[in-house]
Amino acid sequence: MAGQYAAYRLSMRVSKLEKIRLMLCITENELRCLCRPADEIISVLCANSRLKELDFLESCRKAMRDGDNFASAWKKSLSDRANVRYLGAEDVSALLSFGELFGVTDIDGQLANCRLHTELLDERLTQARKQKEKYSSLSCGLGAAVGAGLIIIFM
Repeated sequence: MAGQYAAYRLSMRVSKLEKIRLMLCITENELRCLCRPADEIISVLCANSRLKELDFLESCRKAMRDGDNFASAWKKSLSDRANVRYLGAEDVSALLSFGELFGVTDIDGQLANCRLHTELLDERLTQARKQKEKYSSLSCGLGAAVGAGLIIIFM
């Protein structure tokens, strides 16, 4: 059971990172084509059904509706561990870094911020996929072996 859960966590991390990459691409397109402000982009992202797994987006939108500025709402939403479940500390750190520069520069600066963090995320995603390939089958097999060992011990 523990092995399957470990494999599930690895799969979920890959899935979340893929969604975050999509989020960054949508954000870049919204900026490039429509020059939307941060609050409108967050609303667009929240409305996208493919990004529903990213709980921090809805949390950020709610905080902004309650009067927080984007930077404060973004940090607050990412500090809630339930919103970033399955992501590693470095993944969250990259998201925090993105939020620090988002909405505080001109369009060219924001587009550069999106591209930079997409590249950083691509590296994280490649690493996560390698970990998943390397450890998922090992985790499941190890869980089965431990279970069989416990049965033998208790017999």
